[in-house]
Amino acid sequence: MTVTPSTPTKPLVLCVEDDPVLGMLLVYNLEKAGFIAVTVEDGQSALRVIEQVKPQLVILDWTIPRLSGLQVLIWIRRAALFDSMPVLMVTGRAEKDDRRVALDHGATAFFAKPFSLNELIGAVRRHALAPASFERAAS
Repeated sequence: MTVTPSTPTKPLVLCVEDDPVLGMLLVYNLEKAGFIAVTVEDGQSALRVIEQVKPQLVILDWTIPRLSGLQVLIWIRRAALFDSMPVLMVTGRAEKDDRRVALDHGATAFFAKPFSLNELIGAVRRHALAPASFERAAS
């Protein structure tokens, strides 16, 4: 996979989702909404792409292989270069405390599956295009 860093005109969104059909659906809808979107299926690949490409925003599934989404979120929040990167957590988990745990560990927003694509794209727009967005802060 060849990915280039995001540009101010088209922010790059990294989708970390182990369901290939949902990953393709996210990429399609994000690109339709004007973003550059790429997907990876596991936590270790997510960390590698985050370090190499510095996406504007991450959509992060909680239950992914080779590092959970929560472990990836904790790593992002502890890494000084990425600690302000917006991270939208998505999960099919049914635990009642999942939302609180994700937000307590620094998730920007939380979506339980099944979620509304319109609401998720709206959150991506709000956070990836915010004046004090991660890309501008990291420049």
